[in-house]
Amino acid sequence: MYFRKKQVVIEAVQFDGSEESIVNILKLGPSRLVDVDHEERTLPKIQISTLEGKMTAKIGDYIIKGVHGELYPCKPDIFAETYEECNEPNIMNFGQAIERIKAGKLVARKGWNGKGIYIGLIKPKDGDAMTHDFIYIDTTGLQTDNPDAPLDRVPWLASQTDMLAEDWQVVGD
Repeated sequence: MYFRKKQVVIEAVQFDGSEESIVNILKLGPSRLVDVDHEERTLPKIQISTLEGKMTAKIGDYIIKGVHGELYPCKPDIFAETYEECNEPNIMNFGQAIERIKAGKLVARKGWNGKGIYIGLIKPKDGDAMTHDFIYIDTTGLQTDNPDAPLDRVPWLASQTDMLAEDWQVVGD
């Protein structure tokens, strides 16, 4: 069997030995999880209580806040292979947006004209004319000056621009 790691946005701070990095690490989670080792001033390190026991973070390591608020250290090379920086935590590409739709979320492009437009998934019920799942666009909340704008849930097809866009976001959460 094969598995793919789900894409999740995480918070992380790189420990550089400075007081500022320690303060930022303490902001990630409960201070009871983090113990700064002041014994060795030349090579400061941090002890972190994890689900697997105490782990040590040295200068250059990243401290990551997991999906359940837990903290754990990560070596910089592993961090670089696993994570990429994102400026806005809730912005995603089209593939990620489709995964959110399949999970029952509503999504919209940040760059769409008109506010209140989103897409979602409809699963047909017994006796429905549509027999397959389909993505719809809902414009009932559309705020526009166009009096001819459709106000209904209608099937939606993505344009090439939509498929290549990286400004998708979950709405209504």
